[in-house]
Amino acid sequence: IEGVATGNGDTRVHSTREDERRFPQNENENACHPSLEEAVKGGLISHIPGTSIYRFAHDRIQRGAYGLFESEGARAMAHKGLGLFLQSQPGGEQNADSVLIIAEQLNLGSTEIVSVEERLNSAVANVKAGERAMKKGAFKQARTFLEQAEHFVPSVSLWKNHDAVSWRLYCMLAEVSCIHGDYDDSSEYVETLLLHASTFEREMEAREIKMRLLHSRGDLKQMVE
Repeated sequence: IEGVATGNGDTRVHSTREDERRFPQNENENACHPSLEEAVKGGLISHIPGTSIYRFAHDRIQRGAYGLFESEGARAMAHKGLGLFLQSQPGGEQNADSVLIIAEQLNLGSTEIVSVEERLNSAVANVKAGERAMKKGAFKQARTFLEQAEHFVPSVSLWKNHDAVSWRLYCMLAEVSCIHGDYDDSSEYVETLLLHASTFEREMEAREIKMRLLHSRGDLKQMVE
């Protein structure tokens, strides 16, 4: 877990793996450092100079701090709040790696994301994160984000009200399912794309994905039909 120091003296916490993460920077981030000085001096956390990132000194300290939440609901609210906070920062979603962190936090807070607007926002965040993960070649991670986007908004509602987002989502789901060898799932996504291919360009894009799918599964007969 790392803490993100905000301009109002608060400290936001998020879960992360060992890889380096960068956050949208606040102009006043240095002003809040004194509020964490005692924890740094006590060896509980360490500050990465020049950033708004803090790390717990040991995973046992991390688990202890995480256990201070009174309930799973409170924990989910903290994750949701951090995701929305990072999303609201200037340039937050333009930072390539921040989109991954934003989606992770919203997903961890998914039980507290209930309104239609919030669920759509979270679905879009996961689509962006899935797109970023695919560009990095992290296909397993991409699939997790994309399937979470489906979870936030039912497909019927998504296609009806948010056609452009739905198209991006299903194109990537078809691609990543094929990459993982889940050809039946990929085929279902392709058929959904063809059903919603409202323009010539979309139909061609869907058929290109279908050709790659057929090639991957070695179905040469259908490729020439």
